Amino acid sequence: MAASPQGRLFDGYVLLAPYLGPFAPTNRPGGGGWAQVSMPRIVALTALSGLAIRKGEELTVVRYAVNPAVPFPTTPSYSYRLARSLQAPLGLTSAFARVSEPVTVIVGSADEQMLPDQYAPLVQGRGNKVTVTIVPGITHIGLITDPLAVATVIDRVHHMP
Repeated sequence: MAASPQGRLFDGYVLLAPYLGPFAPTNRPGGGGWAQVSMPRIVALTALSGLAIRKGEELTVVRYAVNPAVPFPTTPSYSYRLARSLQAPLGLTSAFARVSEPVTVIVGSADEQMLPDQYAPLVQGRGNKVTVTIVPGITHIGLITDPLAVATVIDRVHHMP
């Protein structure tokens, strides 16, 4: 959305440990052990989608190792349709360059799925308003459950350039 012509409709964007595509250097190998991705299914459904065939887009393509004891609802899997809707556009570096509004990327230093130190080299310099914040000691899910992380997100929203 941010890189589209409608991107100017928003004052800015906050990305929480974003998945930037299957080949992004920000991904931990094997999803950090938390995600199981069905690449053959993704490839097949992408090929069908390229032919304007939408059959099968409800099929599961990613499963997450969800702890059933967690006291809040979590998503155990993504369908192809959901995964595609959350995926960064192809040509990621040019997409960041097309963004005209401020973008803040926030990731925890203890993220189990992403490599926090890989975000800044990938996104900074691609757009004139992209910043990266690494929150010390915060895990992937902690970005939305830990009070320090939530306070950091709120602070960054209030202080976007």
